[in-house]
Amino acid sequence: MQKLLRLVVISVCLSFSTAASAWTCMEDPENFKLDHCRAPRAFRRAVRRRPELSMRRHKAAQVEMGRLDEARAVNRRVNRSMIYTPEAVDDWLSGSDCDDYARQKLLDLLDRDFPRGALRLAMGRTPEGVYHLVLLVDAADGQTLVLDNRNDHALPIEHSNVTFLLWQSPGTDLWQRAEAKPLDFGGVWAASTGTR
Repeated sequence: MQKLLRLVVISVCLSFSTAASAWTCMEDPENFKLDHCRAPRAFRRAVRRRPELSMRRHKAAQVEMGRLDEARAVNRRVNRSMIYTPEAVDDWLSGSDCDDYARQKLLDLLDRDFPRGALRLAMGRTPEGVYHLVLLVDAADGQTLVLDNRNDHALPIEHSNVTFLLWQSPGTDLWQRAEAKPLDFGGVWAASTGTR
């Protein structure tokens, strides 16, 4: 009986600490100390309606070099087709702020048969200090391109002016701190540089 009670107490404490850390991670990502956290609440709601946004069932992958121009074209087309409008309430399935641009690019690339494991949503800060969401495309040469609604040119991650804080982690719905060691769920994972 004492073992059972101890297990219940431990389980409740872990649930509490996980919920608290998930909130801390997204509410204050720069001061978050753990390597992984739950996805933003608005993203989790969006995944319930659009499961293809999740990375849970996808191993890390890379896009063939010949297809990067296609990703660049999607970036330009989506950027030019939407008018940026900040949202009062964050909703990742409607509107036209940065998460909506990133989501639309992700869905467009999936429609073109890009591997989901090579497409990661990433959160960071702009030079002005504003939280910002973009889509990362991991390429076969180890390069990671940033598809950003503020720039029609898909830039290599090292030339982006976004300071990355968190990004999606293949094989899970957790988000990873940008400088953290990736989780390995049985597959080979390309780190932020795209190397294996």
